[in-house]
This record gives sequence, C-alpha cells and structure tokens, in this order.
Amino acid sequence: MELTAVVVDYRTPTIEGLVAALIEAGVPQIIVVDNATPKAAHVQEASSSGEVLRIAAGKNLGYGAAVNWAATLCNSGSILLLNPDVSIGREAIERLAATLASSQGAAAVGPLTLTASGEPYPSFRRFPTLLDAGMHAVLGLLWPSNPGSRRYRLESAAPASAVEVPWISGACMMLSRRWFRRIGGFDPAYFLYLEDVDLCRRFHLAGGQVVFDPGAVITHYGQLSSGGARFRSLLHHHRSLLRYGLREYRSLPRGLMVMAGVAVRLAAVSAKALATREREPFRGGGAEHDW
Repeated sequence: MELTAVVVDYRTPTIEGLVAALIEAGVPQIIVVDNATPKAAHVQEASSSGEVLRIAAGKNLGYGAAVNWAATLCNSGSILLLNPDVSIGREAIERLAATLASSQGAAAVGPLTLTASGEPYPSFRRFPTLLDAGMHAVLGLLWPSNPGSRRYRLESAAPASAVEVPWISGACMMLSRRWFRRIGGFDPAYFLYLEDVDLCRRFHLAGGQVVFDPGAVITHYGQLSSGGARFRSLLHHHRSLLRYGLREYRSLPRGLMVMAGVAVRLAAVSAKALATREREPFRGGGAEHDW
C-alpha cells in the first residue's frame, strides 16, 4: 500500500486509537502534526507496518498550514487526510485508494460519513449560490429544511457508486499528492474551517475531479468543547465564511451582502450559544462546514 496518512491533532483524547487503527490497517507512513504542544519536536517511531512521524509544531499553525507541512514529508503518491476524531478501517482505506487510482483525473476521493449514532451525514455538497448560502446560513438556524439548505446539501442525491461531486469534507479524504502539489496545497489563509471547500474548488478549476465513494464508510464523532473554545471556533468559522464569500463574490453589492449575512449569522449563533450554554460538537480541522 503506497500511502501516507496525515492527521492534525489539537488535544484530541482519541488520537492514539486512530494511530493504532492506521497501523493495524497496514498504512506504511503515518504523520501526526500536534498543533497544541508549545515546544517544537520531531519524533520518528517504528510501527509494524512502517513508520510514525510525530511532529510538535511548537504553536498552532492552523489546519491547512499543518497539512501542507506534513505533505512535504510524505514519501507516497497518495495522502489519506483524517481528522483525529474519526474511526476508519482497512476496508475503507483500501476502497478509497482503489477509487483514487482507478478514476482518471481524480484529485480527491471522500467516503460516506456516519455520525456517532450511525446516521448518514451529508458527505458531499454543492458550491452554494449566494442565495442558497444566505438561506442556509441564516434561515437554516430556524428552518433546517429550507429550500436553500436542501439544494446546498444535495439531499435528493444518494449515489450507489462512486460519482464526481462538487466538494467533500476534509474530515476524511484521499488525495493525489501530485494534484495536491499542483494547486499548492491548502490555502493557509484559512486557519480553520472552509479550507476543504476552497481546496476542492481549486481542484475543479485546475481540471481535477473530486469523487464521492459510498462504498467506503467512516464514522466521524466530533470533538466536544464549550465556553471560550466554543466561541473561538465560532469566530474562526465565520472569519473563514467571510473570506470565502468575499473571494467568490468580488463585486461591491455582493460583497456587502456576504458581510451582512455573515454578521447576522454570527450574532444569531452566538446568542443561541450564550442562551443555551450547551456542549456542542465541533471539528478541530477539516471541519464542520454547516454554513
């Protein structure tokens, strides 16, 4: 198996379980970038299938920048990019690798994602129009099944086999290292959230394909956070929304609409979080992108 698994970690308690699962699956190279340890370090360990590189960044580089760094150390043609809070087995890994290899022009392949309760989670989505983005981001808070959200989530699409799609979640994606290098990797300007949407859009613009394969199945649990960490994640999320929206819609009227929509959504979500003070799941990278 010619493959490198890359995981960006930030204080995830289940990280060692994922590393053990990747070793058991026979992944020959595993790179873990620790964005939480303040002192830089680089440790190489032997595993039953190959090697495990553990890199302490010395600071929080952000998700995309950490993946880009790890990708320079890969010695394989394919990269399995994983959030630290996912569960994946050998069968899913082999299926993703086979689909990537067999799909001419494929730059990235994503699996069917299940929640912790075993329910299917939207594993691929469309690039939203300004109208759909606004309906999903604002109306979606009170009316989750509004037409804009349904179109964005492609809820009517349920492919039975591998199919080309607009974008897949960075929680788990198999990447062609050649295509990843060709477009310059992740845009490090996205510290957290939306980096996978931007990556897939640039794959398409460069002529690469993004593929969803429901035959590969993973479980994404999501990390738990509250208080200050929760609000920091909200700020990062909306900052990325603003950056993506302004890059996509460059005219002044549309740019003002993007800024107004992001501001309204941030205010609404923050008010809800303050009122409920619930512990809600969020992903620490390759993140939850439910606009």
